[in-house]
Amino acid sequence: RDAAALLSSASWNQPWAPNKWTLREIMVLVAQWEVIFGYRLAGGVTTPGFAIQPADQDKLMTRTAQIDGPTAFAAFEGARRMNIGLIQGFTTADRDVTIMHPEYGALTPNDLITQMAGHGIHHLKQIRATLAPKADATL
Repeated sequence: RDAAALLSSASWNQPWAPNKWTLREIMVLVAQWEVIFGYRLAGGVTTPGFAIQPADQDKLMTRTAQIDGPTAFAAFEGARRMNIGLIQGFTTADRDVTIMHPEYGALTPNDLITQMAGHGIHHLKQIRATLAPKADATL
């Protein structure tokens, strides 16, 4: 929230590094995956034999040009709050459910929660790196 509040309209369209995604694109991606993780968690604990449908992040990003950074951030924040509420309601048995992923095999909700948290942290570091004051090359 603090990092997003520092972004101007122009900043959202700045790549986090040369030839990398813009901050807007990062936020759209993070919001999309927050929703995906929530669906996977809810499906996993409520549907016996639930199998994850893989998703290609690059293909998911092909139709997102009209989504602005603040909207993506609001979507992420809402989805994250929903996911936290969902996870807080999990029982020990819920956390031990087996969820099948076609590429990674058997996962548990705890595995997905760890992936979800790590994904957010990974991209937050990119946003913070973009906002950090740049060292003066002449010093």
